[in-house]
Amino acid sequence: MASAQSKKPEESALEAFRSQRRFSPRNYAGSSPETIIPRAFGGLFKLLTRIFIFFLTFAILFIVVVFFTNCNRLGTCGVALVKVSSALQTGFSQIEGKTGVVSNFWNYILTGGASEIGKTDFGTVTPENSKKFIELETVKVRGIYAENEPITNIKSNLVLSGGLVKDTKVTIACEFKDYDGEISYELPFTEPGPIQYFTIPQNSRDTEKFPIICNFNDGIKLSNQDAPVGSVAAKTGRMAAIYESTAESKWRPYILSADDIKKLKDPAQDFKDDPAYTRTAGIDGMKTELQYESAIELEIKSDSNMPFQEGRFYTLTVALKEQNDLSGNLYSLDKLTLKVPSNVELETGSNNCDFEPQTTDENGKIYTAKKSFLKRINDECTKEGLQRAGISRSECIRFYKTDIEANCRMAFNIEQGTNIPTFLNFGSYAEYSYELENTFTITIKKGL
Repeated sequence: MASAQSKKPEESALEAFRSQRRFSPRNYAGSSPETIIPRAFGGLFKLLTRIFIFFLTFAILFIVVVFFTNCNRLGTCGVALVKVSSALQTGFSQIEGKTGVVSNFWNYILTGGASEIGKTDFGTVTPENSKKFIELETVKVRGIYAENEPITNIKSNLVLSGGLVKDTKVTIACEFKDYDGEISYELPFTEPGPIQYFTIPQNSRDTEKFPIICNFNDGIKLSNQDAPVGSVAAKTGRMAAIYESTAESKWRPYILSADDIKKLKDPAQDFKDDPAYTRTAGIDGMKTELQYESAIELEIKSDSNMPFQEGRFYTLTVALKEQNDLSGNLYSLDKLTLKVPSNVELETGSNNCDFEPQTTDENGKIYTAKKSFLKRINDECTKEGLQRAGISRSECIRFYKTDIEANCRMAFNIEQGTNIPTFLNFGSYAEYSYELENTFTITIKKGL
């Protein structure tokens, strides 16, 4: 009792304050499950956010390392960095010019959705019975060859699908890896020997066949690693046919003046009295119309909405696409021509434009792909390029020869007061070489 009475007033006051803090209803409520659980989830959320940021940063660094490792191996770092730098320099103004992200949204509001007419993937249209390409049949070989025996009668057929645009030169190449002996060919319209090319006449018939025979006159010698004496080994070869061809397409986008497009409420209703300008007719008109079916298809397109408006820039794309059912690939692009109406301007002075002007007349303007663009396409996948990059030919084709696109920004001029869409006629023409390829396997018996 004496001890309790001997406590200082300050200590008694401190103990009373602590007791009040420990058992006050306010502090007890702050420690209830209703407050503890949200705090726990808040801490867990922060932890998960930090983990996510860590792994995201790690993933970005991994992607950057992989990119620069591979581009250094393939020798493409310079080209890739130039493209990235050029794209960044365009800034928001060019992004707006290309996509119309701000103005498109505002026009959508003002026109009640009318500005979105034509926003779809229109694709291509091909006329019926218009095939103009060549196919390579499966290569046939005989049973078993002896070591060092001439490997003869490796044969196949080139088959014409449809017709030809012109007399077509075809170059044949047969090869085995590490074979450096003599190869002779037996081709149509030529004498047997080292000549590797012939010409298919333009007036050749549909489904007509042209036989091809390759002979490896020095045979193949097997090493002890390939096969022990008396056993057999398989060797894979390649037959290729490179032929010259063309592709041609037309495209009919449509435009309206900026003032007129704001007046639209219901495009289908506004144009109902003129079938040429209904929504259905417009969509059909905007599909790329292939003039004939070739190994390479030219698709002319823009990723922006229609109708186009004057005074704004849009990205025009000419895409080269390969037919999926052909066993081949683009070998070289020799020429790419674009024809546009006289009221269309291409921004050819930009580094991002792949076209340069040629001529202008009353029928429109002619542009061709820049030499730098053609060189970039054609220098890929050569033997020198493959050796420099250290990749296989199939990898190179997959990386660089698929879905090639030539781009340039364009703008339109239009007469004011035109309250119906104006359809424009674009055209594109390509001269190229296409390579058909089939592999074959022969069996060789190891001699003494």
